[in-house]
Amino acid sequence: MNVDVKWFCRLAIDHALVSAEVCQQLVTSVGEDCDLLDFAQAMMDQGLCEDLEKIQTVLDLACERAQGGIEPIEGPMVMPERTQVMAVERKTEESIEEDGELGPFEEEDDLGDLVMASLEQEALPDEADIAVYDRDEHLGEQKLSEELESATIAPPLKKAAVPDFGTEMPDWQALSSCLPEEAGEALRHILSAARSFGASDVHLSANAIPFMRLHGEIKPITEQTLDPATVENLSMALLAPNRVEQFQKAKDMTYALQLEDRSRYRVNLVQHKEGLKATYHFVPQELRSLSELGFPNHENISKLLDNHNGLILVTGPAGSGKTTTLAAMVEELNHKRYDHMITVEDPIEVLYSSDMCYITQREIGTHTKSYASALRGALREDPDIIVIGELHDLETIEMAITAAETGHLVISTLHTGNAANTLNRILGVFPPSQQQQIRAMTSESLRGVLCQQLLPKKGGGLTVAGELFVNTAAGANIIREGGMHHLPGVMQTGVSEGMRSMDQSLYELFKAGEITEELALSKIKSREFSRRVQQAVQGDDDDGFAGAAGKKKTKKGWFK
Repeated sequence: MNVDVKWFCRLAIDHALVSAEVCQQLVTSVGEDCDLLDFAQAMMDQGLCEDLEKIQTVLDLACERAQGGIEPIEGPMVMPERTQVMAVERKTEESIEEDGELGPFEEEDDLGDLVMASLEQEALPDEADIAVYDRDEHLGEQKLSEELESATIAPPLKKAAVPDFGTEMPDWQALSSCLPEEAGEALRHILSAARSFGASDVHLSANAIPFMRLHGEIKPITEQTLDPATVENLSMALLAPNRVEQFQKAKDMTYALQLEDRSRYRVNLVQHKEGLKATYHFVPQELRSLSELGFPNHENISKLLDNHNGLILVTGPAGSGKTTTLAAMVEELNHKRYDHMITVEDPIEVLYSSDMCYITQREIGTHTKSYASALRGALREDPDIIVIGELHDLETIEMAITAAETGHLVISTLHTGNAANTLNRILGVFPPSQQQQIRAMTSESLRGVLCQQLLPKKGGGLTVAGELFVNTAAGANIIREGGMHHLPGVMQTGVSEGMRSMDQSLYELFKAGEITEELALSKIKSREFSRRVQQAVQGDDDDGFAGAAGKKKTKKGWFK
């Protein structure tokens, strides 16, 4: 093996880019006579490391050290475990020995023990840089990683700051023994303050501080820990007596809460080991269109709503905005078609006012026993459009596909991440004896699948990334044959039909500067779009986009 490749391997392992086992496997795959640039390129091509800047640094160091003709130590390419000492930024090794605070450094001293001793004797300042030394005589030098990034000790974790709501919060300690009317008023105040702050959820749990979800992250509302009596008073204050009895029997319950200001919440109550927990999910007060929600391909999504029969699915993980997207679709249909629309939800979250459509809303547990019974009844109520809150069992999925086949437009949601997984989930619930039949039915009735996820936006807030699959003849044939792994290829060739992959959406959000490079690379699954993001950072992407998200154009370095 070439000397520079040996040094590259050693430094890459020391710098935690790859493990020794991975490095050995790469040497075996590319051959021992491979030169340095080809070796580094192979590491990138195989997805073993995606940090271009660190690889560039290690390449430079490997070339510099190889010029002296000195090879790295033989044997396993790992750092010696107990031959390391440290020098602190405030005090050097010599000065500490002279002061006698820590005593002389011995060969058997453990690095972690030395760090702890420094902390205890306050010899280590907060966020101090620590240089790691290696005394192995084979290296021919004392300081191994002088040019590499200095290791740092992370500062102690700090408590998350409590947001300033701009309004006085209730006396949390007094809520444990207050009257129901006072608890109800306090809960209204808490929910109103969190909504005005831009939160999407509020969590109240026994023996824990209250939290809210703000732009996808959990934030404390106060540092005051809530005792079980406080949470119970708050959670039961606005609950009707019949629902209190229902919760006491079932120990968990989901219902819709509407306050006097017409704000609505989806509430989930559960019992856990500490006591009662309540989650309040905020239902948007204003319905927004698909374009206002941030879908750049909203026109293609709207085209799906022009169908008068078939199945349309909105999918994504929990908290990805499926309910909001579904409401935007219902509202668009409500304003452009003269149809009878029936919604079946658990619970009813968004209230619709009939415009051009006549809308009937039904709630599981209040107006009907189950999704299946509601769907059976809906087919006899002269519907044109049926909206189902969620497809979560075999009977509901079967009836939804049957309704789509018999001339109704059916819209529903699923907790899946992409079109292929969505179809696998739908078809996978059926027994083997029905697979051929249900694949044929789905291939004919499916109109499209919209998959979405909410991502933290640069500068604050959230943005939406969406994948759109439109069922064409090629897609229907794949569904009929059960080859869901071919769907990504169909989507790539179906751009003219309005199709759009999740990776493409993520890449375009990155190019527009809405999400960071790190977030884009963590979410993108295809190597092609990962490469394009990295090229955009280097300033040589195919679209001429230099310095995505505001970064300056950099030199290409070793990689073209």
